[in-house]
Amino acid sequence: MKKGLDLRWRGMLTILNIDDVANLLQQLLTGKRYAFVAANEDRGFKPEVRTGQRLESDRADKPSITVYRDDPGNTFAGFNVSDTDGVWGCSTSLREDEYDPTFKNPYIIFENDKVTIIHCAQAGNKLYWVIAVEPEK
Repeated sequence: MKKGLDLRWRGMLTILNIDDVANLLQQLLTGKRYAFVAANEDRGFKPEVRTGQRLESDRADKPSITVYRDDPGNTFAGFNVSDTDGVWGCSTSLREDEYDPTFKNPYIIFENDKVTIIHCAQAGNKLYWVIAVEPEK
């Protein structure tokens, strides 16, 4: 994986690229309104749509997007995004960028002003999330 991913990157979320992915999310969403669309297999993929979202933090010294790890084992990592509606995020146990057909480890697609995340809930049902920057008024 090359260092310094761009806003057209796609791949599996891994322990090694999680900081880069979090930085891309920060770059894409900071200072912008966005829509968060979630479709859950368990609910027949009926979409839940939240528009007008913004990154937020409950403390001035805490970033809106945080990365966490299980150091020193380095077998698990994740990120959380704090926004207008609450907190969302993903985690991974993959170290290298290898394909996971079960999507227990998220597959992420950055497409300029939009991010698509395909992954599974802990119960095993597939989730599709789309986070898209809204046009400026």
